[in-house]
Amino acid sequence: MQHPETTPPSQKSTTSKTAPKGPASVLYGSNATGGVVNLNSKMPETVRSNEVFVEYGTFNRKQLGFDLTGPIDPGATIQYRIIGIGRDSDTQVDYSEDDSIVLAPSFTWQPTTETRLTVLGNFQKDVGQPTSRFVPIQGSLLPTPSGDFIGTGQFFGEPGFDKYIVEGAAVTGILEHRFNSIFSFDARARYSISSGAYDQIWPAFGVTYEADGRSRSRTLYSARNEAESFVSDARLKADFETGFIRHQAAFGFDYQNATIDSDTGGGVMPAIDLITPRYGAAIPAFTRTNNPAQDIEQIGFYAIDRMAINDRLFISLGARHDSYSQTTRGSSLPGTEADKFSGSAGILYKFDSGIAPYVSYSTSFDPVAPDSFGFTYVPVEGEQIEAGIKYQLPGTPTLLTAAVFDLTQKNRQVINPDFGPGRPNFLQTGEASIRGVELDIQTAFHDFELLAGYTHLETEDEATGFALASVPEHQASAWVTYRPREGALQGFVAGIGVRYVGESLDGRDNYVTPSYTLFDAQIGYETERYSAKLNVQNIADETYLTTCLSRGDCFYGERRTVSLRVSGKF
Repeated sequence: MQHPETTPPSQKSTTSKTAPKGPASVLYGSNATGGVVNLNSKMPETVRSNEVFVEYGTFNRKQLGFDLTGPIDPGATIQYRIIGIGRDSDTQVDYSEDDSIVLAPSFTWQPTTETRLTVLGNFQKDVGQPTSRFVPIQGSLLPTPSGDFIGTGQFFGEPGFDKYIVEGAAVTGILEHRFNSIFSFDARARYSISSGAYDQIWPAFGVTYEADGRSRSRTLYSARNEAESFVSDARLKADFETGFIRHQAAFGFDYQNATIDSDTGGGVMPAIDLITPRYGAAIPAFTRTNNPAQDIEQIGFYAIDRMAINDRLFISLGARHDSYSQTTRGSSLPGTEADKFSGSAGILYKFDSGIAPYVSYSTSFDPVAPDSFGFTYVPVEGEQIEAGIKYQLPGTPTLLTAAVFDLTQKNRQVINPDFGPGRPNFLQTGEASIRGVELDIQTAFHDFELLAGYTHLETEDEATGFALASVPEHQASAWVTYRPREGALQGFVAGIGVRYVGESLDGRDNYVTPSYTLFDAQIGYETERYSAKLNVQNIADETYLTTCLSRGDCFYGERRTVSLRVSGKF
């Protein structure tokens, strides 16, 4: 578990290319074309370390947490770790809260240096209201017929009805064993359950404003969701040499089984003044449909070999086969089945000058569920070609990277203009392309550090000719940190950053979401035992839209937030 509040947003948004980005099906099976985000759990440690922290910030945000780890026995064969976080917070949206409680205990048993077994538990409960709000284009990007704009904190539901409550628990086991200097084995398995209650009222789509030019009817939506899953992954790894080639190879098998059940319902609510809302409308009677559960199963086999020749030429090869199925319980409708191969290949050469050019190719697939009439679809497929150069200036911490890539997604779903009973909801004629350039720099000079990046993207839905929705053509960020390593200011830390997000389109090339530039800052003082940091996001308190969609809605971005985090170790 990480504490993202302590990482400046400008730094988080800077991309650091240590490997090609893109499809990840070789390791993780069915997956979206853009790849996955890799999250690592905090593990028990052999050295005792205890930390507690307290935070307070904008919107009356209060958060407490602790992170305790260390050995249980004198020989440190058994280690523990327990992490806990409790949060009580309002949000920038009226009548909306963001409360949470997290408890994550874990234990490691290491009877020998070659064998280790870790068990991790996790419980989390989030209670609040949905803060990702559908704001009509007329009232956010454009004025309402009355000439007004909707405030960023405006609440469109009914206090006491809108809610978002999610509760989940998981237990994970990790077994690692090294047989000898060549072979090792690790196996991981996780069982998780979760449930969610979601109720929200938002301004209706496809309707016009009332005669006052400020009021619109509303849509009520309610869902009760449950999920249960088991995932596992076992791999045999080998580090060996064949002549002048050093190999890091792995052969693995993974299995996933999940059941998802979502019961939904809704209705129509009376109109509300979106500029000066008045609440108290009666909630109409509605029924949540008891939808049948969906069962998902996936079995995958994969092999990877990363080769190094004279510590100059590096070659990576990977292949995977998956069998995937999704069925509807108690239904005569056909399910979704897929047997797919995916693969990746990459090569990098490192020169004495510090220049390292590379090229890579990778593929992915993402199964598609049947529609409401039982029509099935083939998986969405993706492929990416990427080439780039990394340059590590000799004798310096400066790393420069530049990359170009071409990503294609096939079998995209598009709405069938002739859909109805006996006809599919979607057609799979869609194909999208994303071409781009990424530039990054990481460097340090005396007590200063710099992280900066720029991305240029050109996207197109090949079926319509329109640019993809919500994808800006230009993005850039930079973060500078000042951290004296000696002298009277040792322990002091300060940073400032900037984020730029360019214009984006709505998916039909009708509406343009304006570009925006945000500034962030951090200041603090830290020692080996104590730390105090003040983080400010969106210093100028800019009002901006993150995206506007062709269906008729926009989303406001986060206003200025300030948080102070004080921690102590003992």
